Amino acid sequence: MSQTPIILIADKEQNSQPPTAETLDLVFNCTIEHVSTEEALDASLHKSTVSILVLDLEFSYSCENLEFIHTVKSSHPETLILPMIPASKPQLAKQVMELDLFYFVHKPLDPVEL
Repeated sequence: MSQTPIILIADKEQNSQPPTAETLDLVFNCTIEHVSTEEALDASLHKSTVSILVLDLEFSYSCENLEFIHTVKSSHPETLILPMIPASKPQLAKQVMELDLFYFVHKPLDPVEL
């Protein structure tokens, strides 16, 4: 029996998760989790195998956005990272691709785009 995939949404905004979670669960039969702090993200990544991490590029306070992605990517290579690029910063798309991340979503998050 295969394990239900876990999609973890790391976004400081608390209200971004509920409609997204319901839509994704209906379409993909997956478990949706949401974290809004770096401590909660770290705990979630260590307690379970996250299939996809949807990561807000403005999530981390402690380091640069792309440096934060690199840190997560190197410590959890089995997790697919899907960055959320804020609508106000489209130039980040090029920088994300330089990290060998060829897929990203726009913020605000649209479940249809996933």
